[in-house]
Amino acid sequence: MSDNVDNLVLEHLRVIRGDLSDVKERLDRMDLRLSAIEQTIGSLYALSASDRETL
Repeated sequence: MSDNVDNLVLEHLRVIRGDLSDVKERLDRMDLRLSAIEQTIGSLYALSASDRETL
């Protein structure tokens, strides 16, 4: 009986580990996308500032 409980706990832990791995991958992708957005906004801000200087 104890082996069944141990196996059940281990199986749950494996599922949790897999879920955490999926969450980490999604978070990594979101981090890349956020960095791209930040770079784009920074570029737009720089362009806007240079346009204001020419006026």
